[in-house]
Amino acid sequence: EKISALDTNQPDGTPSLGLPAYDWWSEASSGVATDGHGAAGEHTKFAYPITTAMSFNRTLWKATGAAIGREARALMNSGAAFSTFWAPVVNLAREPRWGRNIEVPGEDPYLSGEYATQFVQGFEHAPEDPNGFLQ
Repeated sequence: EKISALDTNQPDGTPSLGLPAYDWWSEASSGVATDGHGAAGEHTKFAYPITTAMSFNRTLWKATGAAIGREARALMNSGAAFSTFWAPVVNLAREPRWGRNIEVPGEDPYLSGEYATQFVQGFEHAPEDPNGFLQ
């Protein structure tokens, strides 16, 4: 039981603690991922962060996070996804051989920080809720 709890996917949960099954690896940097690291089925896909960040449009970053967050919440409420999402990726794109540079906002620390701030605020907070409750 302890060894299986070290994995990202715990299909049996932790029976001794009364915890249900859980998968804490769900990706959502350009939309909720499908199957392996997300929810089954087809979901909305957005431009990769590297292209979205090039707009320098904070409103766009926040709106993208909000749309992904709303879909993630809907999938979670329907039982198709869990509530842990790995997004956004805030590594810096400084090594072209890394191979995953499209998943990050860019190589500038300030830009990456601003992108992450806006994306997370959009992802977590529903704009129509004046009390600031999380989506």
